[in-house]
Amino acid sequence: MTAARTAAFAFLSLGASALVGCQPGDFRAETELNPDGSVTRTVQQKTLAGEADAWDRRDEVVSPRSREWDSPLNDVASLPAKQQNRGEGGVRASGRFSSADAIPDFVELPIAPYSNVRKDADVPPSRLKRDVSVTHYGVLTVYDWEETLTAGTDPVRMERTRRFVLEESAPLVQAVLEKDLGPGTDASALSEWILTVGDAWTSDLLAALFEAAARPGSLLDAPPERIQEIARHYGLDAPDPRDDPKGAAAAGRAFSRTLLAEHVTFDGEPLAGEKLDRAMRALMLDGSSGGMALWNGELVVKYGSEQAGYDLSGVLMARFFGPNGMLTSSESFAYRHRTPGLLLETNGSILSPGGDGEPAEALFRFKLQDSWPFGRPMTARSVVLHEERQREWFGEVLLDDRVAAVRFLEQMEYDHLRDEWLAAVEAGDTRKMRDLLP
Repeated sequence: MTAARTAAFAFLSLGASALVGCQPGDFRAETELNPDGSVTRTVQQKTLAGEADAWDRRDEVVSPRSREWDSPLNDVASLPAKQQNRGEGGVRASGRFSSADAIPDFVELPIAPYSNVRKDADVPPSRLKRDVSVTHYGVLTVYDWEETLTAGTDPVRMERTRRFVLEESAPLVQAVLEKDLGPGTDASALSEWILTVGDAWTSDLLAALFEAAARPGSLLDAPPERIQEIARHYGLDAPDPRDDPKGAAAAGRAFSRTLLAEHVTFDGEPLAGEKLDRAMRALMLDGSSGGMALWNGELVVKYGSEQAGYDLSGVLMARFFGPNGMLTSSESFAYRHRTPGLLLETNGSILSPGGDGEPAEALFRFKLQDSWPFGRPMTARSVVLHEERQREWFGEVLLDDRVAAVRFLEQMEYDHLRDEWLAAVEAGDTRKMRDLLP
């Protein structure tokens, strides 16, 4: 199968059969953002990337698959000696870091079998990316935490890959058919169809994929109706292959025969009979691999060698699906996050709202596949109210709960008001500050 056809097939079918998640164990962490902006973190996973001395403590023989998601990591038992001797177990490491930026890169997902990322510097591996800030407003301090498991790709890279696959596929399809069917064959109309109708079709499919990925839940469980609706718009009326694989395959073959008959001619006449059967075999649209030698020959012509074409296929798969095979991985993240003060917002599950001197706490639990294709952010925002300072400045506490804090921070979203407030704080102008309070 050619590089272009491999990538095209993977794109159109979402490549579920080609994507393999191969990281054993789950990824757990406990993080505390301290009032001074430093971070305390404990992680547990099958293997730990990076240098061992980057952590204050490291244990090598903990259970890698504790299902007590809400229990502290320190409660996870060590493995029995028999399992340790078999090389089982996971790693638990902990440390205190001066800031979120100082946390080492400890998650390193394996590269999927289809990826040739070493041949393409444009494919970044998935990683944890952090954006953390501590903002002081005098009367309160805001703690913003965002940590994202990146997908190793993005919508722009996926769109470029989609178009590149079409541009590579069209001339290859034409060349294979014209060489196999011999002189008198004209497949230029089919090549043009790929670059026009095929372009619009795959563009609609990609848009539908992004829409489905933006909804809650697993992308692989997304309803198929939108994909089927798009297919019908372009002339393919097929059942969901998950419900009726034989019916879907038969509908695909019938559509392909009609497409070839309408867009390929032999001696000026539409393909039919044995010539049409041969064209189906050449493009391997009949379920066989009879056209493999033809495709391999075109790889040599276009790319210099078969291997170069296969290498390109791996690059394209990695550019579209990301290099780590996350879409079909069953592995999970479970990250507990503590933050000072009162919790204002989070996209995780609230374990504690904070208050009375206790930090707020949230739990982020998701599967690796949920990070494709946009990445999976973990966000939390909290606030510490400085009541003693308010009494010192205003003689009373004016911001004393979440509602008041939210109103104040909404006002600080306006640049001119924030600048005025910070200037008043720096000057110690309490009258100006009181006037600016909501």
